[in-house]
Amino acid sequence: MARTRAVGRADMRLAGAIPASRADPETCEVRADGARPTRPPADLLPMARRDVLF
Repeated sequence: MARTRAVGRADMRLAGAIPASRADPETCEVRADGARPTRPPADLLPMARRDVLF
């Protein structure tokens, strides 16, 4: 293993997309490549994440 500290997101095969992201500090609205990303709520959370809800 060499050069591990220099590996970035652009070097990864399956995660190479680097969108230009902006956040509005007054409205907390986030935009990626000029569009507002939307993601539906998760139906099931892993066991490690369930304790954060309570």
